[in-house]
Amino acid sequence: MDYTASNLELEHRLAYFREDLAINLHHWHWHLIYPNTGPLAVVEKDRRGELFYYMHQQIIARYDFERLCNKLPRVKRLQNFYDPIEEAYFPKLNSQVASKNWAGRPSGTTLSDINREPEKLKFDIVELQRWRDRIYEAIHRGKVDFVSRTFYFYSH
Repeated sequence: MDYTASNLELEHRLAYFREDLAINLHHWHWHLIYPNTGPLAVVEKDRRGELFYYMHQQIIARYDFERLCNKLPRVKRLQNFYDPIEEAYFPKLNSQVASKNWAGRPSGTTLSDINREPEKLKFDIVELQRWRDRIYEAIHRGKVDFVSRTFYFYSH
């Protein structure tokens, strides 16, 4: 447990939970069962959104519980995607299959757009805001509109 950090760093108290293989495998497996793309029979499973929310909510609830047990405050909600993230995080997990380590996050890091050509990974902060706003709108409207094979929340 203490080969890469010390308990002098308060957040290290939760390394056992964040780096737990079973929790990480469960999360990965869940996304295999409920993928974003694929045949309609796989993608449009009944109660998919409800189950997505429930599974993630349960992991966060357990994480908050573990924080309280370690004399740490509950997770703070990220209200503004442009505010710095106070806590540093240096994961110990890696992908031996892909020969990659997960990058650390120094204290005070801010989120930024991602555009990695080799992995065909492109993600913008504005897109995060759009998804958040569409989710809030769907909650307030009491419904989600589906378009084609991929679901989109769209405003009127």
